Amino acid sequence: MNMLRNDIKLIIIFMIVGFLIGPKIFADQKNAGEDVHKNTSQQTALSTTTPSHPDPFAHVSLTAKSAFVWDIANQRVLYAKNAETPETLASITKMMTAVVALETASPDDEITIRKEDLEVEGSTDLRRDERWSLKDLLELTLVESSNHGASAIAASVGAAIDKKSDHVVQDERSTFVSAMNAKAKQLGFNSFVFTSPSGLDNGETSGGLGSARDVAHLFEYVLRHHSNLLQYTALPDITVSSRQHIVHHVVNTNELAAAMPGIVGGKTGFTDMAGGNLAVIVDMGIQQPVVIVALGSTREQRFTDVETLLAATKSAMIN
Repeated sequence: MNMLRNDIKLIIIFMIVGFLIGPKIFADQKNAGEDVHKNTSQQTALSTTTPSHPDPFAHVSLTAKSAFVWDIANQRVLYAKNAETPETLASITKMMTAVVALETASPDDEITIRKEDLEVEGSTDLRRDERWSLKDLLELTLVESSNHGASAIAASVGAAIDKKSDHVVQDERSTFVSAMNAKAKQLGFNSFVFTSPSGLDNGETSGGLGSARDVAHLFEYVLRHHSNLLQYTALPDITVSSRQHIVHHVVNTNELAAAMPGIVGGKTGFTDMAGGNLAVIVDMGIQQPVVIVALGSTREQRFTDVETLLAATKSAMIN
């Protein structure tokens, strides 16, 4: 009987203790659960928030009046400064000269250097009556930026155009320049206006006008359709011979050709009216070509401008 009474007392005591501390235990468990949920939410927020990458072009400072960086592989603009504004192109014009020549004539067609070609402004070691294949003269003309070579090519191909169309030949170079402008329109490069096959300015008249954007797309066109034009412009110098076996060693006007890793090709330009221009294609990886264009800089700073844009481009491609 006494044992029964003791058991009843113990049961009553446990019930009282449970009544007193039970709510606290429940509250502690509830709070602990809320803390776990709170910590889990914070971890999820941290795991889904990545550090923002600053724009690598944000603090780019250029001497060039206009510039454009075009990712050919991904068809996207990486950088643009006054990219739609037509600027004087100077010898970048010669890239369109090369395109029109190759698409009008055969690479093996013969080009003869005439007296009139050597009277065009510029220095070169080309000789009067020297005979060239179009292909070899184009190489020399683009690498050395030869105004004499551009004049000879325009005169010869222009005469062939006139002959095919039964025109009376008055000025073969004018015929060729008309073909350059027609090609620009055909390709949709509406900012281009050419008055010279070399890009030389005539008084207040620009030898060639065009936007940085259109220059970039012209270089993309060359890469896709005439990549052989670019391969020699990526070299610091070349040796090429005329058909009389006269050897010419010419140095690239693009001083970055010897120092820029991954360069696919490029073209310089400089006149007093244009200032310094430079357009290059650089392979940023396996088949990741990017066009970098700087127009309206100075003779020296065009190279620095392109190097600055290349450094920012590398960061943009990595991020």
